[in-house]
Amino acid sequence: MNRFTWLRNPLVKFDDKNLRLVPPNPAGKWCLIAADETTEFSPVEISEGELAVLFIERRLSFRLPGAYDPTLLKRERLAPTINDLPEAQRKEAIRRNSYVKALQDAGCKSCSPSALIKLLIGEIAKDLGDPCPPHPISIYRWARRSAESGRGVLSLRRKSWGTNTGRDHRLPERTVEIVNLCIDTIYLEGRESGEATRKEILRVISNENLSLPPTKQLVAPSLATIYRIINGRDAYERAVARYGEDEANRRFRHSKAGLRATRPNERVEVDHTPLDLFVVDEHSHLPLGRPWITVAIDKRSRMVLGFHISFSPPSVEAVMHCLRHAVLPKIDLKARYPALKNSWLAYGLPETLVVDNGLEFHAEALEAAALGLGFRIEFGGKRKPFHKGAIERFLKTLNYNLIHKLPGTSFAKYWQRFDFDPLKNALITLEKLHEVIHRWILDVYGQEVHRGISEPPALRWQRESKMYAPELPACVDKLDIHFSQVAHRRVWHYGIQLHSDQFYQSSELQDLRRRYGEKLEVQVRFHNADMTQIHVQDPESEEYITVENTAPDEVRGMSATQYKWIRAYRKKMARTEERELSIAEAKAELRKLVSELFESKKLRDRTKGERMKDKETKANETQGIEKALNFAPEDELVDEMDFETTLAV
Repeated sequence: MNRFTWLRNPLVKFDDKNLRLVPPNPAGKWCLIAADETTEFSPVEISEGELAVLFIERRLSFRLPGAYDPTLLKRERLAPTINDLPEAQRKEAIRRNSYVKALQDAGCKSCSPSALIKLLIGEIAKDLGDPCPPHPISIYRWARRSAESGRGVLSLRRKSWGTNTGRDHRLPERTVEIVNLCIDTIYLEGRESGEATRKEILRVISNENLSLPPTKQLVAPSLATIYRIINGRDAYERAVARYGEDEANRRFRHSKAGLRATRPNERVEVDHTPLDLFVVDEHSHLPLGRPWITVAIDKRSRMVLGFHISFSPPSVEAVMHCLRHAVLPKIDLKARYPALKNSWLAYGLPETLVVDNGLEFHAEALEAAALGLGFRIEFGGKRKPFHKGAIERFLKTLNYNLIHKLPGTSFAKYWQRFDFDPLKNALITLEKLHEVIHRWILDVYGQEVHRGISEPPALRWQRESKMYAPELPACVDKLDIHFSQVAHRRVWHYGIQLHSDQFYQSSELQDLRRRYGEKLEVQVRFHNADMTQIHVQDPESEEYITVENTAPDEVRGMSATQYKWIRAYRKKMARTEERELSIAEAKAELRKLVSELFESKKLRDRTKGERMKDKETKANETQGIEKALNFAPEDELVDEMDFETTLAV
């Protein structure tokens, strides 16, 4: 521990400024002035009592010469104590200090080498039980180092202990130039290994030695020396040169506590990820591929609000399905999954939706839904996933704690599979995957203590949702309108044309046309999963009217994506065979095509076949599809748009 006085140690630090204390004037006032030209400070007179107050308040502290650099540190670092040193260093420092103090107590203040000092060292060694007493020159150096540094016993530890960075090398100046040049060009700019850098140094030195006499030949440094020189450079500057400024800033970013939510649904984070799992078809049991999952999580409670599973890549429709599931209360889950032990209590409209910069989150449909339902969208920074750390952490937890333990997992890294073949071991169907994820979220994740909030997510939601009740829209129809797709169409005498060749007509729609003219253009909202009706906005009242399809039986239970494929197949057949197929015939041909895709040995074909199926036909619209397609229920088509979680709640 160092000791200071106001008079003996005039250098101080005051409010992060490098200052000097001028001795008191006849009035007893001290004066604080700038200690160097780089510090801007107006002189201030202050009493010794005021100095003591500033010292107690930690605004003023003593410093040693050269111990403070205002360009590097805002707050001066505190020196370690003797107990912070490793045991070997601590014992050696205490041993050295014992010799210095014993000689100083004997009257040898400077510990200068002499015959008397040599005699005293022998006596001190006997008292300490030291079999190897130090040389008088060593003790003299220890005493001088302790006095000059002002750090006492800490200055007596061996310099060789600790990190090796900064150790002086003994290479010739020309060799150092070659090494630094090769490090810059090969290791930093070329991003090659240290071994490749050593080989280049060896090549350059060999060429250099061709023109040098034998007595002045350069010797190539070892790999350890090269790495020592590399590590002696600033770590941040190395990262900038090797990986770029953005990556260096990411690696050396200064992170503090992020934005905190104070109530449920204040901040809801949404993101997608591919599940590390291969899903099989319910009938053929052939692998269909890895599905995508979109999840919405509450920042405050860390409770999952909703999710959506699909074989399609991330899209605005997947986000809409996920948000719809998140907003609505989850009812009848135990009837659908009897093994569930807990209810899903989390729901409600978000205040702020936190997303990344994916194209689907910049869609006009999502922005319109945010305006209509009263929440705002907050975009995280580019390549800054920590701006929405709750959802990023959850998605990793989901894959590692659940998906990697299921049969058919592909693991996160290819080398983690070893001889495990996920395609051969895939057993989970899509419906079973929904059940497993529901049970894990409600009975495992929601009930375990979350490290980030120190309590189970379900418990925090249940407690705080009583103080801040979740908010809902006026009705489910309004929610469906806002979470639908948006298009603008002209109203003709035959109604509105959508999905290429589908027509929607009603008396209310024609009333709008008679009222606003023949060239009326209106805003249309529709769901790709349901082609039987659309919603048209009245330009004056801005209310929506429901308009039915003129031929609903032909498209009932069919998604827009599936219908698009049918039309494309129909056109192809018309070109090749020069005949037109009716929609019913096209469906029959499509059924055959799907069967061929499922029997294919290529995973890509089976995944495409799964997208062309339509799961909704298994429920309330089986009869209409059977009539239209004229084939058995087990062969019905499934579209990837209908792979949602619990949208029928």
